[in-house]
Amino acid sequence: MSLIRTLSIMAALCYLSAASAQSGYKIEVKLNNYKYDTLLLGYYLGDKQYVKDTAVSKSNTFVFSGKNDLDPGIYMAVLLPQKNVFQFIVDKDNRFFSVEADAAKLSNKLKAKNSEENTIFFNYIHYLSSQKPLADSLRMKMREATDTTESKKIAAKVDEIDQRVFAMQDEFVRKYPKSFTASLIRASKEPKLPDYKPDDDMETKVRGYNHFKEHYLDNMEFGDDRLFRSPVYFQKIDNFLQNITYQQPDSIIRSLDYVLEKTKQIPDAFKFYLSHYFNFYLKSKYVGMDAVYVHLIDKYYSKGQAPWVDKDNLQKMKDAANDIRPTLVGRYAPNLTFINQKDSADIKVHDIQSPYTVLFFWAPDCSHCEKAIPHVIDFYEKYKDQGVKIFAVCTGLLEEAKDCWKSVQKKHMEPFVNVYDPVLLSNFKVIYNIKSTPQFFILDKDKKILSKGIGADQLDDVMGKIIEFDKKNGKS
Repeated sequence: MSLIRTLSIMAALCYLSAASAQSGYKIEVKLNNYKYDTLLLGYYLGDKQYVKDTAVSKSNTFVFSGKNDLDPGIYMAVLLPQKNVFQFIVDKDNRFFSVEADAAKLSNKLKAKNSEENTIFFNYIHYLSSQKPLADSLRMKMREATDTTESKKIAAKVDEIDQRVFAMQDEFVRKYPKSFTASLIRASKEPKLPDYKPDDDMETKVRGYNHFKEHYLDNMEFGDDRLFRSPVYFQKIDNFLQNITYQQPDSIIRSLDYVLEKTKQIPDAFKFYLSHYFNFYLKSKYVGMDAVYVHLIDKYYSKGQAPWVDKDNLQKMKDAANDIRPTLVGRYAPNLTFINQKDSADIKVHDIQSPYTVLFFWAPDCSHCEKAIPHVIDFYEKYKDQGVKIFAVCTGLLEEAKDCWKSVQKKHMEPFVNVYDPVLLSNFKVIYNIKSTPQFFILDKDKKILSKGIGADQLDDVMGKIIEFDKKNGKS
């Protein structure tokens, strides 16, 4: 090799090294058939999209640039005014490149310059776009088909397209194994669903489900920053938690702990997903899900794993968890002592001997209770012969407590076990977290909490399902 050629190669290598080490970013977007002068640069975080930068140009070429590095991931060029987008990749080693697109056919004419990652990615998008129209058309025909034979023929054609796409994905992964496109493909793939036979028993089906669940996230590269800032990361995690995981608090907690441990490979990912799912389960309308956010407070927030939360808010979170903890679904109802309004004798919650007990907290001056009580009476009449008793706690205190028995008689609640605690000796409002009325708790024969936080009009439906479930499982 000549000295001149050697020096030329060395100079080129030095140039490439300097380019890759250069800070900031510059992304040039040539957008044909686009008549507006503004283009937005968007990025993904979880299930949301945000604007990172804005470029204005009188021509069809827009330049996004900045002195600070762009975080690696999938970005979007957002076209106005409809906010149509096309995606491209920003890699940690290449933030200086150009792309070209046609506003009239965003997914069909994508080109990249000085970015091999985007060239691979655009070729992948082109192939998917070429298959989508036919697949969409066939799926529409399949939904409209009234003949079973015809529907099966269409389904077979759709399956042929799916198999072609799967084969193409495998080819991309084989051909470009270290590319980000390959990482996206691997992450989006799911394990093969179990092939159940008609005569398979429940044990076999559960085993198949568990295998599918255990391997669902196998191909997720949780430590890849680019994947974290792509729609795939959130979609895969959220589907695992919301659809693959059995929707029961203990199961969700196990899956959530698994996911959060994996996301710790990227501090920003751990922060996002801990905060996201804390708020998600805090706002959940499903019974029992408060156990999930109490767990998150206990295991992560209270243990110093969320340093972004200030001291005052952290204390509020801990207090909220402590308020809810005694009455989480699955725990034994606190065995407090009240006064029986019939004979003024002490009576405890656990003194009630019945297959099911409904704790009903109400107040004499509560308008919502006024509306709820007729539903509760009808509910009791329907289920009293199936072992349901109602432990009705009048929450009136001091002077208001004097109206408790009058209200019982006026509202025809005498068949219930009517109790009160006029001077709050039991501290029931704190222990049962009674901040408003009416409130209901359904307990089993051992006084474990089966359900709570439901309305009077839901008692019938919930109780019916509980009894049906218990009968199927030989509990009654």
